[in-house]
Amino acid sequence: MVASTKKRKGYVYVTRRLSQPDIYKIGFTADKPSVRIYNSYRMYGKDEGWYPVYVVYCSVPFNTEQRVHKELSKYRVSSKNELFDIDINTIKNSILRNAPTIFYEIVRII
Repeated sequence: MVASTKKRKGYVYVTRRLSQPDIYKIGFTADKPSVRIYNSYRMYGKDEGWYPVYVVYCSVPFNTEQRVHKELSKYRVSSKNELFDIDINTIKNSILRNAPTIFYEIVRII
């Protein structure tokens, strides 16, 4: 089952909380990003929701996410999570470099 997730199309998304504007979560999902973002809200803190700021629909989203995490590893808040202390443009550029095929992208500024 994991192998099929690595091959199919899906989303790489970037979220943040208003209380921590410079901390971003970079993740992937094969399902709707809104469902995964809601689950992130539950995992990382119920005090405030996570808001999408950038989403791409691409090929091999798991591999893309892993390459982005590796490229940006020096900006990780902790090795135990997907949180990064870095500016959004650096994240976007890393995703664009590492996604083999991007079918569309969504940018939301909050």
